[in-house]
Amino acid sequence: IIHDSILELGSAEQELGGSNPVSNYEIWKYLSEHSFQTALFWAAATNRWRVRRRILLFLTRLHRVEPMLTGRDLLELGYPEGPGIGRMLYDLRKARLEGDVETREDESDWLLRNFALHRGE
Repeated sequence: IIHDSILELGSAEQELGGSNPVSNYEIWKYLSEHSFQTALFWAAATNRWRVRRRILLFLTRLHRVEPMLTGRDLLELGYPEGPGIGRMLYDLRKARLEGDVETREDESDWLLRNFALHRGE
C-alpha cells in the first residue's frame, strides 16, 4: 500500500489540488477508488493544504454519505427491479454529496424528476 501510495501521490495532488473548485462528489469519486489507508497516507504525506483538507473531508464525512432511500424504497415507489435501481442509488448519492437533496422527501422528488416512472397501466 505504501509503495503504491508513494507512486500515486502526485496524481492525487493533481486531481485534488489547485485553486479550482472540486466538488464533494469529485472528491468522493476519486478517493473512493482507493483504500482508506492510501487516502490517510496521502493526507499525511502531502505538503499541499488544499489536498490535505479535501482528503480529510473525505475521511471524516464524505465516505459515509449514502442516500436515505434504499433499493426497497425505490421498488415501493414503483420502479422496476433490476440494475437501474443501483444506478438510481448511485445518482442519489451524487445528489446528496452535491447538496441537491437533504431529506427522504427531497430524494423521492429528485428521483421522480430525474428518472421517469413508467407504470404498466
